[in-house]
Amino acid sequence: SPGEDSQCSLNNTVIQSTVLESIIAAAANWAHVPTDVLIAVVRGEGCGGGDRVGGICQYTDDQVNQFSAAGAKDPRNCLPRGRASGPLQIYYDSVNWDPWKNAVNMGTGENRTPEICNIKDSVYAAAYILSAYYDGCANANHNVNNTPTNWSETDKQRALTGWAQGCSAQLCSGVAGGFYCQKLEEWSGQTTPGQCEDDSTEVDTDP
Repeated sequence: SPGEDSQCSLNNTVIQSTVLESIIAAAANWAHVPTDVLIAVVRGEGCGGGDRVGGICQYTDDQVNQFSAAGAKDPRNCLPRGRASGPLQIYYDSVNWDPWKNAVNMGTGENRTPEICNIKDSVYAAAYILSAYYDGCANANHNVNNTPTNWSETDKQRALTGWAQGCSAQLCSGVAGGFYCQKLEEWSGQTTPGQCEDDSTEVDTDP
């Protein structure tokens, strides 16, 4: 698994910062999540919603570095507990944030205090949540090493449905679940695969 100093790359036509691309690729690689699935969440939650391209997708490398440093907070959408908060609008409570918040330390070997308004911390948490939803219902004790690296289209839809509305037997159901399944297919062609220098596993973006 990639460590703190690993460099992962991908090329996404919407995300302007190569630093953000590297964080996404490294988090996806660690969590065994296809990068197109994680990017769909980053774009849907952090870049303005829908087909708008703003938010962290338009951040410079300096901005991403600033708001990804340990303890740093991106002031955009940084709200108190009990609200959807931070760059990826994760609900800030004991169910949706607390069980997953330590993903950044698990994935990088760092020892930081996780911050929901931190870009890096929230991206790793999102990757961990998506990895857990591979099985259909997220388990807070999920071990990413038990998640396969090659996902089918159904696997991707199940994880995105879980992200959007929790455990559901009906894939792509509801407004939010349907949105993410539709956008995954639409947006997946905007990313080309990357690779982590210290891991021979290619970051999968194929639908």
